[in-house]
Amino acid sequence: MPSGTIAAALYAADGAAKAHSLSGLVISGVGTDSIPEAKAKIRNMLKEKPPTISFPLDYENEIMLRSRDQGLSDPEPYKQSEALDTEMSFDEDYARRVQVPVMYGLAEAVEPFWKSGDKYVQDFAAVFEKSPRVKRGLMLEAPHYAELSYMFKGRYARVFGFSMECAIATAIGRLEIIG
Repeated sequence: MPSGTIAAALYAADGAAKAHSLSGLVISGVGTDSIPEAKAKIRNMLKEKPPTISFPLDYENEIMLRSRDQGLSDPEPYKQSEALDTEMSFDEDYARRVQVPVMYGLAEAVEPFWKSGDKYVQDFAAVFEKSPRVKRGLMLEAPHYAELSYMFKGRYARVFGFSMECAIATAIGRLEIIG
């Protein structure tokens, strides 16, 4: 589960006065329906069957960021793979508790771990039942770690706009206006 979703759920559950406000949540790189064949294929290649898998860094970079030869990501993130090596799952219970606007994106056809397509994006968005609004979409030609790719530069502009909308809507007490 993305840590931001957990934090937003816990924030919503805490009835006490808050020292800060949470105006919105941006999520990408996780879905509701994993591709079991991806994990099974890798586990079958191993003699022992660990509960989690750590990939050789060159292989992980290929999966997460796509090939360096494709030029879709700056070379620097490839050096950070070891720090980014964690396994995620999606826990709908946390998502159901989020009460702020959500912006969600999933890599399109090149997502190696989550089933991708309009249906899966809609399924993910639908779980945020208490959110006043969920903006969602597929990120075309983005690798799994979309945030670290060149393809995400346009999305950063949309994320910034969404963040500004959330901050203003929070300030005037109208989260439902996030468009």
